[in-house]
Amino acid sequence: MSKIDKKPPWKLRAADFSKSKAHAPQDWRFQMFFEYLRISPSYNLASECKNEAEFIKALGDKEKARKVWKTYQDIGNVYGIFYRDWWLKNGLRLFGTQTAKPITKTVLRLSHAKDNKSNIQNLIQYIETDYAKQGEPDSLLVSIPLGQKRVKIMKQLKLLLDEAYKEPIYEPKTIYQLTKNKMQYRRLLGGLRLAYFQCYKPKDALWRVALRAKISHSHGKLDPDSKTKDRTLNSSKKVLTFMASRLMTDTLLIAENAAQGNFPSVNETSVKTFDTVHLGQKIKKNNAWEKTQKANFSALNMGVSFE
Repeated sequence: MSKIDKKPPWKLRAADFSKSKAHAPQDWRFQMFFEYLRISPSYNLASECKNEAEFIKALGDKEKARKVWKTYQDIGNVYGIFYRDWWLKNGLRLFGTQTAKPITKTVLRLSHAKDNKSNIQNLIQYIETDYAKQGEPDSLLVSIPLGQKRVKIMKQLKLLLDEAYKEPIYEPKTIYQLTKNKMQYRRLLGGLRLAYFQCYKPKDALWRVALRAKISHSHGKLDPDSKTKDRTLNSSKKVLTFMASRLMTDTLLIAENAAQGNFPSVNETSVKTFDTVHLGQKIKKNNAWEKTQKANFSALNMGVSFE
């Protein structure tokens, strides 16, 4: 009996991370990379240029322009497309390993009641098919006598794994790799929210934008739309302004590094400031497009069935 997938068509599914010839870990940073490209000034500039030469001239930084242009050619347009559609079209190919997903499975079952010599051919077949399709990952072939108690078997397996992991494990390279650091989801999301709310009201003071973006819990009790002047709140406003300014600087750096294929990173790089008016127009247009697409999907009221 077929099941009904109740998720909207634009929502990513666990199955989207693993296809017959590619797989990737379920990492939230992939979508953050996509979202930061949307706010990158240089990436948006690249999307508006016809060729690399035009982009180099427009950006004014030849070395950076070549990196950004390559990223744009690989990643493609990030506006007018749902993240899930982009992931299935380009994301899995760029961030995933181009093999079948390795799985733990029983390869052979030996028995005193069978002629085990025939298993040699079965082992060869496994190595030439499933193992090859998985990219020949570092693996263990382990003999587990089933007559033992499970607790004892599990202890022995743990010891074998502990010993195996002392040796370097081969990790296949992907076309794009996420930067290994401790940058947290909350910080990245806060930067995105800050950029979006500043585009929403570009003339507002930074402390008001910070309040709308909710980047601080301890200083977030002010009213961002308040027109009254209260000197007792000046201290909180100054702190919020400082926090927002610092976060906006980091957000711009992260976006510009993402445009060069390096994410998440705050490495120093030449940057162009956010054109909040232009970016706001792109965001507004994209939001309208998404709203229309979602309305069309809802009007169809169709569930996606799968076996």
